[in-house]
Amino acid sequence: MLKAIIIDDEKWARSIIRNLGQWHELGIEIVGEGENGIDGLQLVEKEHPDIVITDMQMSNMDGVDFLKTLKDKVKEIKIIVISGYDNFDYMRQAIHSQAIEYILKPVDAVELNEALKRCVKEMTLLKSTSTLALHDLFEEEVIVYIIEKVKAFRSVLKGTDKTKVTTVLADLKKRINYTSEDQSIFVRLLHDYLLPVLREEMMDVLKRNEEIRAIYDQLKMDVKEGMLINNYFERVEELTIAGINHRYNEIKETEKPIVDLAKEYIDVAYREEISLSDVAERFFISKEYLSSSFKSHYGITLGNYILKRKMEEAVKLLEKGNAHKEISKHLGYKDVTYFYKVFKKYYGCTPGEYNS
Repeated sequence: MLKAIIIDDEKWARSIIRNLGQWHELGIEIVGEGENGIDGLQLVEKEHPDIVITDMQMSNMDGVDFLKTLKDKVKEIKIIVISGYDNFDYMRQAIHSQAIEYILKPVDAVELNEALKRCVKEMTLLKSTSTLALHDLFEEEVIVYIIEKVKAFRSVLKGTDKTKVTTVLADLKKRINYTSEDQSIFVRLLHDYLLPVLREEMMDVLKRNEEIRAIYDQLKMDVKEGMLINNYFERVEELTIAGINHRYNEIKETEKPIVDLAKEYIDVAYREEISLSDVAERFFISKEYLSSSFKSHYGITLGNYILKRKMEEAVKLLEKGNAHKEISKHLGYKDVTYFYKVFKKYYGCTPGEYNS
């Protein structure tokens, strides 16, 4: 798995890059984000990324100084520069730092992913264990099956049903056991897909529970050294169930009302595809109780609150000049046409009409 960091002083810009990149498909994990060059250098020291995606105009340490220092410290690293300015000095430093690409904002998804593919291709020559190299060892239908099951696993991790965790992992394990390839290689390939899902969906737990964080870190180390399939699935199941139990205990012990916790979760996760059922399951309560409590407490249904957050974010991004397709993907809409319909129903005009 290749590692990437994103450096930009605007949180929404980092979010756009996260949502536009085909990270899982390319075998890339985002391991950190920073607001300026100082943050970037600290992340490079800590995470040892393969790819750095950076803005140029930032406070404290701008992109020019960041890239100069970075190239002195690290030789084998791939750089993508993203800037809101067609500035000669910025471009000259990007060229001097051998950046893969200089992309102007608003970021185009195709341009970003083409640059990421070039990064992966060049790093593959240096690392024989990249996801793309491992892909060549297995049939396409096996890779497709893994991707589909990992999507299902991500959905399960958003909730708190331990039985679903066991079921999804058992289905995946059953298919893998029929292959004749070396088990440790297959585990490495599978982990390249599962690791970012575990990290993203369990981030709240990993930050607050040292024991669970230790299980997570040990799993990463053991995969590198080589693991058997059965051992791998046992450890993943142990990790995820420990995370669910931790969430349950936190919710049970907190003095904060469930509706407040639900609102806080939505305020972070509203860009994803989440529903009343997803939120209710995450907080171990019935959707009927959550629905009535949320409406009583906040004067708006939970579903309409999620929609409100999405539409407010859509307007902010439109005003910043982002492309409609980018905004649609950023807000968790798979189909830009559906995004148009939702936007028009909410505001009474299309995104294009709103801009004009």
